[in-house]
Amino acid sequence: DVVADGGLGGIAAIVGLHCEPKLDVGTIGLRSGAISSAADMAVITLSGPGGHTARPELTVDLVGLAANVVADLPGRVASEVAHLDADHAALVKVVFGSIHAGDAANVIPTHCTLKASIRTPSLPVWDQLPGIFEHELRSVVAGSGAVVDVEYTHGVPPVVNDATVTALVGEAAGAAFGDTSVVEVEQSWGGDDFAWFTRDVPGTYVRLGVRDPEGPTLDLHAGHFDVDERAIAIGVKLLTSTVDRFFTDPGRS
Repeated sequence: DVVADGGLGGIAAIVGLHCEPKLDVGTIGLRSGAISSAADMAVITLSGPGGHTARPELTVDLVGLAANVVADLPGRVASEVAHLDADHAALVKVVFGSIHAGDAANVIPTHCTLKASIRTPSLPVWDQLPGIFEHELRSVVAGSGAVVDVEYTHGVPPVVNDATVTALVGEAAGAAFGDTSVVEVEQSWGGDDFAWFTRDVPGTYVRLGVRDPEGPTLDLHAGHFDVDERAIAIGVKLLTSTVDRFFTDPGRS
């Protein structure tokens, strides 16, 4: 919406910071090119007549069918991606985070809802994923007697960091904190809507170290996640140093 409303009009470059609990505070993680992955979501609804668990052969066992979907669909999607491009065979993850069906142990429900995330670091694969996902889903469900509905949300593309802007931030970080503070990071399987900005203007997404060197390494989305708050001042200084370097570079007007 920001891009569509002209929010990036006249912007020469854009820089964002993201917490990185795998890096100690004071460390700046950079990467030129793709630094995150495309991330989609799908809501699958399976419907059937329902029935009694004593007579599953007379109805559609939606819970059993859902188990088949969870077990079989990720591999089928990965296999189809391999047919699309052998180099991208391992570049897709289908992971289910939610399954809801029924309330009683002895009743086969009439509806089952599954929610999945679908990720790939490959932009060519991302373009093909909605069709691949739905085709393979219907293949798993085919012949079961269930009605299947899928709501696929084509989410965000990978964040692709511009080489020139990334180098600028690296120079600013080196000058502000020393060259040893800058490290190269790997492409993440996580998705981020900062991707829409970097598709519109040159930019870079920075991994800002927030781990207390004397504390544990915490997952970014853990319930007990915490940061070393010294990272706040470091992030501010990094951004201001980058802006200052951008406008004092004699090659820019």
